[in-house]
Amino acid sequence: MHEETTNNVGETMSTADHIMNNADKKLKISMFINAILFIAVVILYILFFTEKKQAPVKDIQSQDLTGSVLRVGYVESDSILANYSLALEKSKELEAKGKNLEATLNKRKDQYEKDASYFQEQVSNNKLSEQSAQYIYNQLMEEQQKIYDLQNQYSAELAEMEMQVNIMLLDSVTNFLERYNRQFNFDYILGHNPGSNLLLKNPKYNLTKQVIEGLNHEYAGKAGE
Repeated sequence: MHEETTNNVGETMSTADHIMNNADKKLKISMFINAILFIAVVILYILFFTEKKQAPVKDIQSQDLTGSVLRVGYVESDSILANYSLALEKSKELEAKGKNLEATLNKRKDQYEKDASYFQEQVSNNKLSEQSAQYIYNQLMEEQQKIYDLQNQYSAELAEMEMQVNIMLLDSVTNFLERYNRQFNFDYILGHNPGSNLLLKNPKYNLTKQVIEGLNHEYAGKAGE
C-alpha cells in the first residue's frame, strides 16, 4: 500500500514537472514573440518619423559645390554654320577654290587622255619607231605621275584652307560668346551637333537664335567699316 502510494506521488510529481516545463516553454515563446513585436514597432516608429524629417534631395546637376544654381545654355552648331554670314561667305570661297582647282586638274587629265589615245593609235598603226615609242611612253608616264601629285597637292590645299576657316569661325564664335556672356552670366554654354554627347536638352535654354543675330549684327558692322 505504501509502495503504491509512493508510485502515485511520483507520477503526480512527474506530471506536475511536465506541466511546469510546458508552461515555462510557453512563457518563453510568448516573451520571445512579444520582444519581436516590440522591435518591429520601434523600427516602424523610427522609419516613420525619420522619413518625415529627412531633407529633400538636392538636384546636384543644377547646383555647384557651393549650392548655387548653375546657369546653362546651348547653341546648335550646325545652325550657326548655316546662318552665320561669315561662315556662309567662307563656305562660298572654299567652294569656288575647289571648283577652280578641279577645273585645272580636269583640263590636265583631258590633255593626258588625248595624248595617250593618240600614242596608242600611232603604235597600233606602226607609225613610230621603237625608240620614239619608248620615249613618248616615258613622257606619258611622267605626266600621269604629275597629275596624281597635283591631285594630292590640291586636296591638301583645300584641307588646309578648310581647317583655317574652321579655326577662324570657332575663334569668332567663342569671342562673341565671351562678350555675350558678360550680360547674361551663364556658367556653361554648350555646343550641340546631331550625334554629339549632349543627349537631352530643354529648348528654353537654346541660345542659337540670339547668338546668330548677334554674330551677324557684329559682322555686318565690320563689313561696313
